[in-house]
Amino acid sequence: MKIDLTWTSDGIFTSFLANSNEGLEAYKEIVRVTGSNKVLDIHRESTLRQLKEAGYRVRKSTAKPKPFSKEDTDLLAELGV
Repeated sequence: MKIDLTWTSDGIFTSFLANSNEGLEAYKEIVRVTGSNKVLDIHRESTLRQLKEAGYRVRKSTAKPKPFSKEDTDLLAELGV
């Protein structure tokens, strides 16, 4: 089963990523409407429903965030972040 879009949530925003050419069309529409690839979490279920009704296959991402390298954390510390 081909997945067209995957999504992740940071607790405030749900971000979408295209996984297929068809998914890219939906991704571009999300960006056109919202100005980014994100929607507020309170709109996630509605957005997912609309995508699925339009025939897209959408799943929550199972990817794990990559940890920062030592160089990254050193740079962030230098920047005071």
